[in-house]
Amino acid sequence: MEQVVTVGLDGSAASVAAARWAADEAERRDLALRLTHAWILLRPPTPGSPAADEQNYWAKRIVHDTHAELARGHPKLTIIEDLVADEAETALLDAAARSRMLVLGSRGLDRVASFFLGDIGLHTIARAERPVVLMRGGR
Repeated sequence: MEQVVTVGLDGSAASVAAARWAADEAERRDLALRLTHAWILLRPPTPGSPAADEQNYWAKRIVHDTHAELARGHPKLTIIEDLVADEAETALLDAAARSRMLVLGSRGLDRVASFFLGDIGLHTIARAERPVVLMRGGR
């Protein structure tokens, strides 16, 4: 197990709120913070192919923007950027297994909406072997 708190990012306000909480927690525990974003279509950059770079633009931006914000508030915190080319459920379960804690944002969907939309947080919490914190975003 790595000495890291991992947060799953998906670009939502709830995941950014979870990242803020995770940064505070990592700093309190004297651990590093890993920002993980999983996207099945993530591709390594191909020389001479700007389309490949553009395809990854938003995935990279989600992680970079969150990193920049957290670094301003936590200048001594070690922050690791982690882009994973895999299904979110698989990537988060793997991250949870390697981390002291996994932190996820929740959009606060009701039970029926979560069932039909396949809520990733619920799937991860049910299967993770390490602690998972689910932060509710919004008001």
